[in-house]
Amino acid sequence: MKKKKVYVVQHSHWDREWYFTIEDSNLLLVENMDHLIEVMEHDPEYKGYVFDAQASILDEYLKIRPEQKERLAALIK
Repeated sequence: MKKKKVYVVQHSHWDREWYFTIEDSNLLLVENMDHLIEVMEHDPEYKGYVFDAQASILDEYLKIRPEQKERLAALIK
């Protein structure tokens, strides 16, 4: 039997207003992004994350947490 390689891509598709109000969605976004930044900075096995072609999510996050811009930029590089 031939072995197959499986690739796991950490990702999300963020629908801001699909299930929640904008306020609730922003609260969840900040919680998730804060956690994601911590994980990516401290876990060398966690090498990337895909936002399903939604760069606007980063803009939304930085409107709420502008002080995180440097950390986020470093991770994106």
